[in-house]
This record gives sequence, C-alpha cells and structure tokens, in this order.
Amino acid sequence: MWFSPWALRSTTTGLGVTPAEAFEIATGVELIEVMRLGARIIRRSSDTEQVRFTRDELLADGGAPEEFPEA
Repeated sequence: MWFSPWALRSTTTGLGVTPAEAFEIATGVELIEVMRLGARIIRRSSDTEQVRFTRDELLADGGAPEEFPEA
C-alpha cells in the first residue's frame, strides 16, 4: 500500500507517485528507513524488554548515521 501508486480515484497532485514518496516529501526521511528503525526497536524491546535506546545502540543494530543525528 505505502509503496504502490495512489488510487486511480485520487485527484491529489504534488505529493509524489506513492504514499511513501509523500511521506518523504513531508518529512525529509524515507519511509522505509523509519520502518527499518521501527523493526530494530521492536526487536530490541522484545528481546531485552528495553524501551530506551542510545544512538550508539541503534547504530550498532545497523542504523545509518544520518538516521540518528547527534544532538
């Protein structure tokens, strides 16, 4: 759904070809990267019952540095 073209009945323009493109236009972040981050967080929280994560932990899980800018 997120990566498929908009429904034919949609008359919205300027939001990209797919809902995922609209998300990136609105946020500056690719939707797939947010989904990957969510999967990492779910995996860590399920395995260790951890709900707070450091930048270094997320990078160690395979996150890209641009996903987690230093504060």
